[in-house]
Amino acid sequence: TQQMKAAYQERRDFLVAALAKLGFETATPNGAFYLFAKIPASAGNDDVAFATALAKKGRVAVIPGSYFGAGGQGYLRLSYATSMENLKTAVDRIAAFLKED
Repeated sequence: TQQMKAAYQERRDFLVAALAKLGFETATPNGAFYLFAKIPASAGNDDVAFATALAKKGRVAVIPGSYFGAGGQGYLRLSYATSMENLKTAVDRIAAFLKED
C-alpha cells in the first residue's frame, strides 16, 4: 500500500509541476487521483472547447471542469491514475498543443 501511495504522489507532484510550467494553476490534492487545473488565460476560458480541441488536435483526453458544475468553468479535470510514461507523453502533447493555438 505504501509503495502505491508513493507512486501516486510522485505522479501527482510531476503533473502539478509540469502543468504549472505550462501556465496552468492547480491545487495539490491530498486524496484523489485527479487534478483540477485552471486553463491558462492565454488559452481562453471555454473549458469545453479547450478539452474538445485538446482531444482532437493534441490527442489528450481531459474532462471539462464545467461538467462538474458552474464553478468548474475554465478548468479541466485530469487523472494521474496512469503510468508516469503516459503522463510525460500527455504533458508533451499539451505543451505542443498550446504552442499551436
